[in-house]
Amino acid sequence: FDLRTVAVLCSEQFDGSVGDVLSLQERMGQAIGFELQYALVQKERNARRSPLPKDPEVLALRVKATSILHTATTVPAIEDAKRLLDQALVLEPEYLGGVVALTRYYQRRFVLASHSEHDLAIADSLALFVLKKDTSAHFIHRMLFENAQLHKDTTRAEFEAKELIRLLPNDPYSYGTL
Repeated sequence: FDLRTVAVLCSEQFDGSVGDVLSLQERMGQAIGFELQYALVQKERNARRSPLPKDPEVLALRVKATSILHTATTVPAIEDAKRLLDQALVLEPEYLGGVVALTRYYQRRFVLASHSEHDLAIADSLALFVLKKDTSAHFIHRMLFENAQLHKDTTRAEFEAKELIRLLPNDPYSYGTL
């Protein structure tokens, strides 16, 4: 028993069902494996999981644009986000997070306005460009997964979901996609 967190650390009894035990065992194994993959290899432990821009203003612009894109229900709102992303990418053209956010813009534009395969093709191209620069970034596979869903390509969506699970084995979003 941990008095600071009021949590049971170890017990000789388990008050759940057999399915709960197996689920708990699986989650513990995934969490341990996730942490070990970074602990065992020095290079991986020091690597950033999502690269940040050099200029803090670029990050602020991307964060603001992304928050608009997540809640936007109108075309003018997503166009405002696009202007912010354009500003960020003018300041720092190599910022991969900005390019991924631009992918999200084209996805939202497809859903809210155009319904044009051209917008999805642009989103795919941007995500694949970023993937060539950084193959380990889970957020790129998340964009590719969402593009596959918009294309109604279940085979590709399943592949990207499995990549998400491989890269972040204890992330609940990854499992929810399957």
